[in-house]
Amino acid sequence: MKKVLASFLVFVLVVSASVMVFGATSNDVEEVIDNAVAYALPYDGYSKTDSYSVDTSKYFLLHAKSGADISDWEDAYFESVKAALDSGTLTGLGSLSMVLQIMHYLDMDATDFEGYNLVELFAATDVTDISYNPYYYAYATEAASLYGLDDFGKSLCDALISTYYTLGTGTDYWSGYGTSADDLSSFLVALAPYSADYSEYITDAQALLETYLADTGYGYGYGDANTDSTAMALAAYSALGDLEKANSVYELLLNFLDTSTGGFTADYSPYYATADAIYGMEYYVELLNENEEEEEDTQSTTAAGTQTTTAADDEVTTAVGTEVTTAADTEADADTEADADDETDADDETDADDETDADTETDADDETDADAETTTAAAAANTSETSPSTGAAYLAPLTALLLAGAGAFALKRRK
Repeated sequence: MKKVLASFLVFVLVVSASVMVFGATSNDVEEVIDNAVAYALPYDGYSKTDSYSVDTSKYFLLHAKSGADISDWEDAYFESVKAALDSGTLTGLGSLSMVLQIMHYLDMDATDFEGYNLVELFAATDVTDISYNPYYYAYATEAASLYGLDDFGKSLCDALISTYYTLGTGTDYWSGYGTSADDLSSFLVALAPYSADYSEYITDAQALLETYLADTGYGYGYGDANTDSTAMALAAYSALGDLEKANSVYELLLNFLDTSTGGFTADYSPYYATADAIYGMEYYVELLNENEEEEEDTQSTTAAGTQTTTAADDEVTTAVGTEVTTAADTEADADTEADADDETDADDETDADDETDADTETDADDETDADAETTTAAAAANTSETSPSTGAAYLAPLTALLLAGAGAFALKRRK
């Protein structure tokens, strides 16, 4: 029975591991990403292209992070990186952080690239050097986190907040144009690696972001929705580790999926919109992978605990069975000894009858034999009364254990 229960539990755990709340697994999302990458990349921010350079690192990062084959463009891209380093033009938080992330995802040593230590160059960059684009802070804090530059990462967050954010009204990235869903999402992605230190600002930005939520996705706040704003919101909630919210936003993003091309729809450029969708989904799939790994670890621990408990139950059953057998053996031994005493007494009585000339001794023997018979009978009676109760005492927990196991199995079958 216990083997059946253990096997049934393992089966349930294996089945549950393959099901997500909304039916989306990391494999599902990766398939959508692969199709989107094939449709939109390479891309230079304006149109489809056939190459990458350091100037289009943003899109080469999307391609590298997706896990797709980039061998056709990799050599040319890093040649352009080397040329920019040699000329002293690879500067600023945005460009350096994107190159660092690309090297991270390609398992390259960024501390020794063609004689350059890009990690040191990045860490020595001024925290306000963003080439007039506050979106670069999201790339910079991510790179700082990946390379263990946490103090630098937090100083980037401080610079972003002090320059571009006001509690209650949100971001102002473009000098008086106010906030937007996209800007708020980028702000949240930037703070995400150090979220514990900026909870007040994250809570405020999330509340403002939700004012841009329409029925079919996130938009400009006029009841509309679009791929780009929804994808940016997906990146934000995924980067913050909010799986439940990210699941729901991903479902909204699929409203804009063009299944005939694998790309995502837009009012002006489907390639640009698809690139934004890839950006959001890559953060989302990372969160899914982390969650699935945690579930697998939990299930492995639970399965191991179940097997340990089963083994302990087997030991208890064996111990109970051994003790019951011992009690039965004791009773049998007592009966054997009693039978032997009875035969001895019978012989003594016969001898006493034959020795008629020793009446006194016979009387004494009769009394002794009577006492012995009484003692033996009492011992036999005590043994007969004690042995069954001892067996019942050990059988009771065994019976309860078997009934509990059967009950658990029956309950699992009903469920």
